Amino acid sequence: MKKLIDQGILAGPRIYPSGACIGPQSGHTDWRSPRARAEGGPVAQVEQLNLAVVADGVDEIRTAARRNLSYGATQIKLTVGGGVSSELDPLWSVGYGVEEIRAAVEVAAF
Repeated sequence: MKKLIDQGILAGPRIYPSGACIGPQSGHTDWRSPRARAEGGPVAQVEQLNLAVVADGVDEIRTAARRNLSYGATQIKLTVGGGVSSELDPLWSVGYGVEEIRAAVEVAAF
């Protein structure tokens, strides 16, 4: 839809997509079952639909951010803290450190 609007084929508002939310394992974007988390997979439906992605560490965050940009994202969305409705990460939790956040910012800067 964004491409059609940008080309003037479809009337609509400007769209600024961020793509899949990027978050750490056991964080706000990790919707896997407890067994799947313990065994390292399979991915949850939100990942299959490219709505969220679990990425741990600088390299995985860079990969996820680059993938989002290649799919048309105009910015990167990280879930760096806990969520109100998250079972695994209370609102006050911290999911990413400075270096991990910096990695996403560096990818977004290009």
